[in-house]
Amino acid sequence: MTASNIEVLRAVYRQWEQGNLRAGEEILDPQIESVWPEGFPSGGTYRGREGHAKAMREWLSPWESFELVAEAFYETGDRVVVPFRVRARGKGSGISVERRWGHVWTMRAGQAVRFEVTLDPDGEIESAKPPP
Repeated sequence: MTASNIEVLRAVYRQWEQGNLRAGEEILDPQIESVWPEGFPSGGTYRGREGHAKAMREWLSPWESFELVAEAFYETGDRVVVPFRVRARGKGSGISVERRWGHVWTMRAGQAVRFEVTLDPDGEIESAKPPP
């Protein structure tokens, strides 16, 4: 029996919440498309596992400390939307920030074929809900 997409992603986020931000590499399709908002240190589209890892490194580079906590998991078809909260402290500046974002995963056969960071998780949640 295979794990559901939500179960697969819950396990990754549990590791991320414990500080292991390298967790989940094994669920990435070799050709994953990783999309980050413009304006982020890692803004743009990256391809493949190496591209995804590069985007993650760039995103994390300005932070001295970084915590990520998933709030929920919403699934529709092959997409899973994960709103999450980040608490971080800047390197050098020491400035603390807290922000809510979202991840949108597209999964096929237990592998992530697309990963997107969204600044509007509520909009993504609404689009993931099936019509009434």
